[in-house]
Amino acid sequence: MEAAPIFCAGFTVYSGLRDAELLPGERCAVIGVGGLGHLAVQYAGALGGEVFVVTRSPDKTKSLKAMGAEHVVVAGSDEVGASLERVGGVGVMLHSGNAIDPDLLRGLRPYGRLSLTGVSDSPLTTTPLQMIFGNRRIVGSSQGPRQRLPEVLELHRRARVKTLVETYSLDEALTAYERVASGTARFRAVLVPES
Repeated sequence: MEAAPIFCAGFTVYSGLRDAELLPGERCAVIGVGGLGHLAVQYAGALGGEVFVVTRSPDKTKSLKAMGAEHVVVAGSDEVGASLERVGGVGVMLHSGNAIDPDLLRGLRPYGRLSLTGVSDSPLTTTPLQMIFGNRRIVGSSQGPRQRLPEVLELHRRARVKTLVETYSLDEALTAYERVASGTARFRAVLVPES
């Protein structure tokens, strides 16, 4: 049951971190700590990153630190980038949320990389001036290539990453679907066949 989300969410965010070329000791911010982001926080730490998480809810600080966030940055409305900029910026930003803040790129240091893993139709605005003189890169990332799947499974095992799931019997599949579709499921919903 805990392994099921690794094959989708875990594979996705691991690929996003790899595509962004996260280096040991480098600052990495995870934006959007849900089904994908809770694994990204743990994987970024296991890969040696200095992990930042941005939230709009100060009451989540304790749970985010329990997941492995070294720094929790509380952002106001539409100011994720500015909040990261105030703490010195990050080298890698993994965005797994559903909406993109307009100032997001402000949070990247020079030569910073933004990895987009959360599906969103929010526009990401930038100018050639910002990209060229910041030496920044933006990558879209999903699962792959295939050889990364055994890598993430091994990292998950070795680092003792915890997948946070809600479990449902097959008879509760409609309830599980409704919770996922409404965004109320906490992290991942897993159907468990009765034994």
